[in-house]
Amino acid sequence: MPRASKQQARYAVGRCLMLWSSNDVTQQGSRPKTKLYVELEGNLSMKEKVVVDKAISLYTESFGDPAHEPIILIMGAMSSAVWWPDEFCSQLAKMGRYVIRYDHRDTGKSTSYEPGQAPYSVEELADDVVRVIDGYGLEAAHLVGMSLGGFLSQLVALKYPKRVKSLTLIASERLADADPDMPAFDPAIIEYHQRAESLDWSDRDAVVA
Repeated sequence: MPRASKQQARYAVGRCLMLWSSNDVTQQGSRPKTKLYVELEGNLSMKEKVVVDKAISLYTESFGDPAHEPIILIMGAMSSAVWWPDEFCSQLAKMGRYVIRYDHRDTGKSTSYEPGQAPYSVEELADDVVRVIDGYGLEAAHLVGMSLGGFLSQLVALKYPKRVKSLTLIASERLADADPDMPAFDPAIIEYHQRAESLDWSDRDAVVA
């Protein structure tokens, strides 16, 4: 299959953003019920796989032909894989990509811990990306990260450069110098997310208020 053009790639990302608000996620950690194989447009199918490494289980889903170029979609904090819409994943797969999305720990169907007892760091979440790469028997993959997912993607590229074919960062903090004219995050957005530090995560009503 021919390589996707820049115009096609922009279209796919645009579809992702358009579908964002309609994605079927109602609360943190929830997932729509799915069968093992869900038929999508173009006779593509979504396949489930659980990657296990010692005490860590990472729930993943793949779209497209494993022989095609692999892309791993890495979502932001407190967000499971379904924040990458099915149609977006299917469109990428139809353009000749093997698309993999997965649930971070403490989201979706991956390993979860008691509130306030998570025994892992951001660096270890970056290692989870490599666990997914290994779980699919890949030497390397293209990484597409949203928000925290972009931060994790950069950590993986720095720590495991041979496992990363390319980086695509969306709404993510950079780990290197960039164009000084590039706008920073709006302070209101930073303040909004900082409130998460003071929440009692064992109190569901306080979290969803």
